[in-house]
Amino acid sequence: MSGLPLFGERPRRAFRLTERAKPEHELQREVSHALRIMLPREAFLTAIDHAHKANALTGAILRGRGAVSGLPDLWIIWRGRSYLIELKRRGGRVSDTQQICHELLRRAEARIAVCHSLDEALDALAVWGIPLRGRVVA
Repeated sequence: MSGLPLFGERPRRAFRLTERAKPEHELQREVSHALRIMLPREAFLTAIDHAHKANALTGAILRGRGAVSGLPDLWIIWRGRSYLIELKRRGGRVSDTQQICHELLRRAEARIAVCHSLDEALDALAVWGIPLRGRVVA
C-alpha cells in the first residue's frame, strides 16, 4: 500500500503534541476573573462584549445606540486613566477594524495592550504602573 487514503477516507494528519489554544471567551473569563481579585480596590473593570451580535438587526440596534466596532475586550479605569486590553488566543491577530479603533483610542490617550495570556495581561499592568493586590496561582 502506498499510504494514500482509500476513496472516501480523509488523509491522516501528522500527530503533534501541542497545547490546545484557548478560545478567546475562555481567555477573557480567566483574565477578567484574575483581575477582579488582583486590581486595586479603587480600580474599575468591565468587559466590552460586542462580539456576539445575534444578527444584523441586533448589530444595527447597537450601532444606532452608538456602539463602536473594534473595542478591546476589557476596560480598566484607574486614577482617571483608561487602560484597555484586547485578548487574542495564541496565533490570533487584531482585525483591521480593531487596529483602527485602537489607534483612535490611543489618540485619546487611552493605553492599549494586545495580550495572549493572563501573564501578558499582568505584564501590561506592570508596564502601566498599576499595582496588584497579589498573584493568582493556577
